[in-house]
Amino acid sequence: MTTHKMLLISTGGTIGGEIAKRKKHEDEEYAKAEAFSELTRDTVSYLKKEYDIDADIEPEEFCEVDSSDIKPSHWTGLSELVHNKFNEYDSFVITHGTNTLGYTCAALSFALVNPGKPV
Repeated sequence: MTTHKMLLISTGGTIGGEIAKRKKHEDEEYAKAEAFSELTRDTVSYLKKEYDIDADIEPEEFCEVDSSDIKPSHWTGLSELVHNKFNEYDSFVITHGTNTLGYTCAALSFALVNPGKPV
């Protein structure tokens, strides 16, 4: 079975709010990791069953903002994060609210030209 390493980057929004609601542990980082694990459990099970892929999903909280408040500095930071961790992961998933999602996608497409990995 192939192990696929994925970095799950949170920018806040609805998903970030769901994670925040689930924090019930003294160790905040542990609670966030557990909440991300819970939210991705069905996806990981599907990948294992249908494609024989063992997904190792590591969460990383980039910021906790409403997508209406995403600015060019966030786009720069996201592209730098992906660039800095590029060799450690097979793919990158960025959770993001819908208000400025298109702008963030466009900015990252220019910043990460032909990355050769899913972002």
